[in-house]
Amino acid sequence: MSTLKDRLPAGSARNKIEFLAELMELTVAELYEKIAGLGGAENLLVNPRFNECWTSQSGALAHMVRSLHMTAGVKPDLSLTVGNGRGSMLVTNGWAMEVPFDKTQSYPSLVANGRPSSWKQTVDRESGALQVLCRDFTLYQVVTVPMNGMDHKALKGRFTLTGVKGATVTVGIAKLSPYNNSMDLSWRYGENTYVMDKTHHIDEPITVETQSVDLYQYARSGPGVYALFLKVENGGSAYIYDAALWHSEVDGESPTRFINHRQPDSYGHFIDSDPLSGAAKFETVAPNTVKYSFNRHFPYMYDPRQHLIINCRDYKSAKVTDIKPDSLTIEFSQADYTKLNGMNDFGYNFWLQYSSMPVGLGFYR
Repeated sequence: MSTLKDRLPAGSARNKIEFLAELMELTVAELYEKIAGLGGAENLLVNPRFNECWTSQSGALAHMVRSLHMTAGVKPDLSLTVGNGRGSMLVTNGWAMEVPFDKTQSYPSLVANGRPSSWKQTVDRESGALQVLCRDFTLYQVVTVPMNGMDHKALKGRFTLTGVKGATVTVGIAKLSPYNNSMDLSWRYGENTYVMDKTHHIDEPITVETQSVDLYQYARSGPGVYALFLKVENGGSAYIYDAALWHSEVDGESPTRFINHRQPDSYGHFIDSDPLSGAAKFETVAPNTVKYSFNRHFPYMYDPRQHLIINCRDYKSAKVTDIKPDSLTIEFSQADYTKLNGMNDFGYNFWLQYSSMPVGLGFYR
């Protein structure tokens, strides 16, 4: 076995020093990599601390543009912009929500905020928070996970959150089917249900975990697409601080620390509430129908309506009839079209949300 001395290059002392410097840099990099691996379990989620956002909005504005008005008995339609409309909503980078359509709810919303003030250190200081203003909802993230390999045999997830007494919290992992033109929920696994026996304030959040979910291995595995989800019933004002999804066969049933991987290109994966008045061009292309064109392209992996959502505050007739990578088309009632045309502003009170992660998975059917 050769020694370091044997490996030194021939020639000047400078050559030897440069060789040693490069070797030290490589060695230090390897050590840091090993130390990082000892620091915790690998978190498979994007933005698990809810602190990577496209924009930071005031509560009033976020409340205005994100809210969904749900009326019992009307099934959501991703083409609609208000009313029962989408039944889905982008929340922040990597996260979306759905609300049930068998209950009437006014202004259900989740808003990405900074962490609320707290004197206690019960929550990771790097964690932001989702502020919950909703009684019944499901929060989720779609993620692909490693499935092959001897140690990729099981998944487990968790959330840390506050809540009101009597709220029912169910956490689980959904298997998704991406085989058709859309991404759809096919099955739920590993569900655990918790009932809050008291109100948990910002200083005393609780941690809820799924059961361990088997990942069946075959010689040829299918798509490893899952969604970690948190379902809340009879809730109210609360905060969600962080989340994790990990391979429990690798990192154990309940790790205390996680390695969170940042998404430095998240600006291209998530766009939050851009006004349609900023479209490069809008033109009437059919009776009461307006086409909005953009100087940028939005990539769609599945049904475009699962990636591009239009929020509209005032014009209940607005319905998205076509989406292209650089345009979208909205049809209005005669009354709404006449009103907008009179103001010469078809982008008035319309906002665009985009996510490369598909939404509208069907947690409520």
